[in-house]
Amino acid sequence: MKRFLIVFFVFLGIIVLAAAGGIFYLYTQWPPSRVFALANDFLEKNYYLRLETSRAEIDWLRGLSLQNPKLVDRDGTVLLEANEITATYDLLGLFQKTLRFSRLTIRGLYTTSKNIEGIVKRFSSSGKKSSSASFGFEIRQMVFVDSQVVYNSIPVNINVTWNLGSLGSTASYNGSLVSMYGKASFQGRGKTIGFSLEDFNVAKFFPALNDIFIQKVGGDLFLQGNQWAIKGSSLTVLFQSNSVSSPRYTVLYDTKKQTVLISDTRVKYGSSELFISNLFYSLPQKMAYGVFENVLLQLQDVAPGGEGSIEGNLRFRYEMQEVSQLDGNLTLNNVKYGPLMAKGDFTIDGFTLNGNATVTIGNNMFEVQASPIGRQGLSLVISADRVDLKDLMLQKWPQTKSKSSSSGGNLPLEKIVESLPLAVEVKIPAVVYDAIAFDDLSFSLQPRVRSWVIEKMGFDFLRGQVRGQAVIAGEYIRGNLSFSDIKLHELNETLLKEGRSIYGTLRGSIEYQLPLTNLLAGYMSMNFVVDKPELRGFVLQNQISELLYNLPLERLSFDSITVSGEMREKRLFLRNLLLDSYDIQVSAPTTLAFEKQLVDTEITLSVSKDYLSGLPNVAQLFTAGYSEGNRLVFRLKVTNTLEKPKVVLLPSRGQ
Repeated sequence: MKRFLIVFFVFLGIIVLAAAGGIFYLYTQWPPSRVFALANDFLEKNYYLRLETSRAEIDWLRGLSLQNPKLVDRDGTVLLEANEITATYDLLGLFQKTLRFSRLTIRGLYTTSKNIEGIVKRFSSSGKKSSSASFGFEIRQMVFVDSQVVYNSIPVNINVTWNLGSLGSTASYNGSLVSMYGKASFQGRGKTIGFSLEDFNVAKFFPALNDIFIQKVGGDLFLQGNQWAIKGSSLTVLFQSNSVSSPRYTVLYDTKKQTVLISDTRVKYGSSELFISNLFYSLPQKMAYGVFENVLLQLQDVAPGGEGSIEGNLRFRYEMQEVSQLDGNLTLNNVKYGPLMAKGDFTIDGFTLNGNATVTIGNNMFEVQASPIGRQGLSLVISADRVDLKDLMLQKWPQTKSKSSSSGGNLPLEKIVESLPLAVEVKIPAVVYDAIAFDDLSFSLQPRVRSWVIEKMGFDFLRGQVRGQAVIAGEYIRGNLSFSDIKLHELNETLLKEGRSIYGTLRGSIEYQLPLTNLLAGYMSMNFVVDKPELRGFVLQNQISELLYNLPLERLSFDSITVSGEMREKRLFLRNLLLDSYDIQVSAPTTLAFEKQLVDTEITLSVSKDYLSGLPNVAQLFTAGYSEGNRLVFRLKVTNTLEKPKVVLLPSRGQ
């Protein structure tokens, strides 16, 4: 026993002497200057970086300390800097070719997210890994104190403690990130992380999400391979200035398959709410399905100024670029938006719509009904006994602000809506505008995202037919109309008065883009032909007749009238206005301002000399005009208003 003790103490002494000698060797042969020279040589050769510091201290037993360290690029650019870096390490790890820090503390770090990305890329590049493969690097605990990282010009203050764990312990972490646009805090152990976000202005960090502001979000994140599960304890978000909240929520995200599943989540949006039994979305497949229960949509939350609510349940499935399943029920409870009011009930069963609703706009009442039994799809018929078009146009609608949106990788909402088998048929036997009547109006209406498409539009007008199509988007309507067999004499008993009358058959077309709130402020192009026209008793006819020595113009008949021009800026510009016959030809390019009914035109009136031969004042007429072959031509200027035009005889050409 005595001998064993002697051997043990001798062996122990040798170890102590060796350790002391090793430490003495490190202190004498490896001063801080040599260590940092080798470190910079390694960084320069492998990563084109170097470390600068105002003071460096190394205590081989207690650790190291760097004052005002900077990581500098080869061109002199400072990539990151700090007030102080201190580290304690395991000395025995050096003998295992591993630099093992038991604690690494960084105080006053300052850098940018872009610089961090660049540094990570350098250290993770495949060409550099082999150079450090012979020497390991390990950190047990990393601490950031009073540090700051600039992300998209936004300073983010960081205080984080991260225990990376070891064979005998589980990783843990806690900390906070604070900026002028929000605050985040987290703490966790292993694969469970508790987190909280407060007053987070999402748009400052992710500009595409400019409608979202997070007031408060809290929950636990569970990491299990590719599966990220979030069980939320609270959520309050502002979406387009409306509050979206949920007392609890469950989200499962698969990082590999890129799918999201939301379940057992109650959501409140302003005064509206719904319960999401499940909502699944696959980003690669652009596929989604879900079940929404107890839906209560208050119209004021989605349409400012609206009143009433929509209640119901909905089940849907979207795949292969179309809605493949849609079931549910909806109830309109005294819905009101501007002059529109609606109430009714609808059910959807396997894409078959049933139910009806009553809609009133101003003094007009419409019935909205599902299509007859046997008609598949979401088909509606809108009907009314009589519609006052002028009353509809005078209604005041709430002003809305359009918002641009970028779908990016999100579910293509436009394609979802357009894939719905939705059709709306409108049938109205009588439409009136003052004294003008339109009979048997019918068209089909196809809803689109932010627009309505009007197809197969037709109605009877002045014993003729009008056909066309249009698109209503926002506050504008654009489209075209064609006219055929319009009997103008039908206007004599309604629109024209005081002995004025017009005859002839009109055909032609117009194309237009008009604001719904002021139709005259839009744009319209037109081309018309009137066959066998006749004009009687118009003021302009009488004034020209008096000016031209009682030239008989009170009853004018022509072979045709040709009109082409455009309307813009509340003015009508007729590039070509030609009234043509053998006896009399009239060419009158015209400008008409609608608001004050001001007219400006220069008329060229060409009369056959055969027509003039029997008139008593032929000699005087020849002094007022000039001859062109067998015709006598007069030039006249017309200004003022249509009701009280001023007509001036212009000098003949060459005078």
